[in-house]
Amino acid sequence: MSETAGFSELDCTFMKRALALAERGIYTTLPNPAVGCVIVKKNEIIGEGWHHRAGEPHAEVMALKDAGVRHQDVKGSTAYVTLEPCSHYGRTPPCAVGLVNSGISRVVAAMKDPNPLVSGRGFRILEEAGVSVSFGLYENEARELNRAFFHSIVTGMPYVTVKYGMSIDARVALSNGESKWITSEEARHDVQRMRARHQAVLSSANTVLKDDPSLNVRWQELPSEVRELFPADPGFLPLRIIIDASCVITFNENLFRCPGAIMVVRIGDSDLVKSEIISDSITVLKVPAAFDNPAHISFRHLFRYLNSINVRNVMIEAGRGLVSDIVRHGMAHEIVFYVAPKIMGADAVSAFNALHLSSMNDVPELFISDVSRCGPDVRITCRFKEMSCLQE
Repeated sequence: MSETAGFSELDCTFMKRALALAERGIYTTLPNPAVGCVIVKKNEIIGEGWHHRAGEPHAEVMALKDAGVRHQDVKGSTAYVTLEPCSHYGRTPPCAVGLVNSGISRVVAAMKDPNPLVSGRGFRILEEAGVSVSFGLYENEARELNRAFFHSIVTGMPYVTVKYGMSIDARVALSNGESKWITSEEARHDVQRMRARHQAVLSSANTVLKDDPSLNVRWQELPSEVRELFPADPGFLPLRIIIDASCVITFNENLFRCPGAIMVVRIGDSDLVKSEIISDSITVLKVPAAFDNPAHISFRHLFRYLNSINVRNVMIEAGRGLVSDIVRHGMAHEIVFYVAPKIMGADAVSAFNALHLSSMNDVPELFISDVSRCGPDVRITCRFKEMSCLQE
């Protein structure tokens, strides 16, 4: 059945506007979802808003406030919202109650909230107050917009995206280790946009010692439309996570001189995850060893801990060793390949280590969700097939 079945052309127009508003929050709302709201009366928009950041008013409140600024009476109007209005008291009051109190007579939502704290309760509050409720309009678009949030809520694990720059023959470095720069300046600027959309960027001690990166967001390299939405404020920089199982990080590396929080992850001596605050910006996290390799950390323990502190998505920027481990353990959900039109040859370093597969049935399968250009390079976004269930 079509997503638009049962809805009018005007319903579609106003929900598209709500989705466009929601998208303005994708760089700042996590750990909350990005949500947009449009209030319509007599087929005209009388108020609109979106959720700007966690702890601030939700989209519905912003839209009602906008209607007030416009001196519009919202009684009898329709609210188009990209996600079921919340029903619980958190840092802000429940939006479902606010809509009821405003006198709105109809709510059209793109989808039901999978969050167990909501999940239909918001709709019930509205319906019990006599508000007409319908949902499912452009649900796929709304689900895609908050893919990381929904995955985190449903699975208890953050959504993990691997970023990989490589040649067209899948090589990531020359045989002597040289890798700067395989991809173009345009691709590297696009990586800044990716970092801005993530709450955490994860790398390895080997990569830090070899490349001495900062791993933060270089605000001046962001596209102008992203700079309008992503504040030049250290508080919005992603958490930088460094896997240091061999304890080789000295804390004198370049990234420790750059603004933003850093978490150094090492192997602990218990089955529990333990954290030690080193300074205002540095934490050392002790994580159990992997069950199949006592020299490696358990990614499952690490990612569950990150989810427990409301880190919804993680971007992996590392060499093939760490990337291959994450893929082999089924911890990656998406890989974004930046492919340069260059041939580096069989003597260059391949993109992945041996995965030790003995059957084609064990080969990880992906599907291509997007292909686009970044200057001379091609950006290919691939998702693992077992993740496709989150689209439904």
